[in-house]
This record gives sequence, structure tokens and C-alpha cells, in this order.
Amino acid sequence: MNAWSDGLAAAGVLGVVKHWPGHGQASDTHASDTIVPPWSVPQRRDLIPFKAAFARHADAVIIGHLRVPGLTEGSLPAIEPPTALRTLRAQAGASVLIMTDDLSMAAASKTLGITSAQAAVRSLVAGADVAMVCWAPADGSPLPSHKLSTTAGSPHPGGCLGAKSSPYQDACSNGTLTCTAPR
Repeated sequence: MNAWSDGLAAAGVLGVVKHWPGHGQASDTHASDTIVPPWSVPQRRDLIPFKAAFARHADAVIIGHLRVPGLTEGSLPAIEPPTALRTLRAQAGASVLIMTDDLSMAAASKTLGITSAQAAVRSLVAGADVAMVCWAPADGSPLPSHKLSTTAGSPHPGGCLGAKSSPYQDACSNGTLTCTAPR
């Protein structure tokens, strides 16, 4: 993983480690929500490669849409509870760009009864730097634009500010990354 990340960086490509805190025992988050083992299990096993990547100053991390007893709250996936994002920020460091996985996936929106745009706002408020939405709403309407405060408790701008001074600045232009590949 480290050689791969080094090669990407040498080519000017942002390498991203994913899916924190570990997708090893998750079901398909594209289709439904998923609960993984309690937080004590990924701390002993799944977080090992993340710790290694963060120790080598990884540039970015994608957080998975996983429910982790002891880390997440109730039915919320890891992208929403501020405690989960604070835990990731503490592990990754202030300069690491924290991105959500695609918020169009069922585990991030449909199973919670919200739209991908609502999931984007929730994840940014919880502390993600970038909210990724890869598929436009079914009716073709654009995702709504939201203004978010950067006061205490709102999004941590460190990752985007760092990326804005790098070749990756376009990914942070408004906090929402929209993928353009056709479905």
C-alpha cells in the first residue's frame, strides 16, 4: 500500500485509503445498511492498515457507511455521528482530507429515509471535509447548494484547506465532490 501511495503522489495523484474503520466484515452498503463487529474488534484488527497509512502521512481517507456498535450512534452510519468523525480525525491527523464514500448508496441515505443531499449536509456538519455524491437524483434535478458555518462543531476545514494549496484543490471547491462517470 505504501509503495502504491508513493507512486500516486509522485504522479500528482491523490491517494486515498478506504473504507475507515474497515469494511472487512460488512455487507453491501450499496444496497442496505450494514453493522460490523463492535468497535473493540476493528481497533484490534481492521484499523492496522489505516494506522500504518496515517503514520506515513496519508493525504486522504474515505469513511465507510458502516454502523459500528461503540463508535456510531443507533442507526447512523460512521459518516454522521460527530464522535466517529472526531475519532477518525484524531487517528488520521489534522491535515488528512476526510471524504465520505458515495452518499447515493443505500446505507448513507435510503435506509435512513433521507436524500443524498441531506446525507451530504449531515456528514459535513459532523466533520467530513468532502461529501461525495456520485449519482444525481432520479428526476435529474441538481443537488441543492448549502452554506455551512465553520464555527465550532461544524466541518473541520483543515483537510480542504491543505488540499486547496495542492494539486487536489478542485476536489474541495465547495465541500461536495460530484462524480461525473455515467451510471
